[in-house]
Amino acid sequence: MGRRVRVKSGNITLLWHDSIDNEPPLKYKFPELYEICNFQDCTIAQAAVCEINSLFRRRLNPALSCQWRAIGDWIRSLHLSNDCDVVW
Repeated sequence: MGRRVRVKSGNITLLWHDSIDNEPPLKYKFPELYEICNFQDCTIAQAAVCEINSLFRRRLNPALSCQWRAIGDWIRSLHLSNDCDVVW
């Protein structure tokens, strides 16, 4: 399942690849979004400020837009700080 992280600033945590809060990586939960993502190795901090038009290869249909909004809501719920992420 890869490395585990404690998200603080999101500066190290890979959005699609890292297991967070004992959940599987997002690439397994949202495989269609992962497949069309231009930046599959982006961190949470990068995804939080990235324009959706540059993040994905094509325009998102309503179902994929809903999934991306859910991920965005989850990122905002993390309350990112200035501290470095912890990896183990």
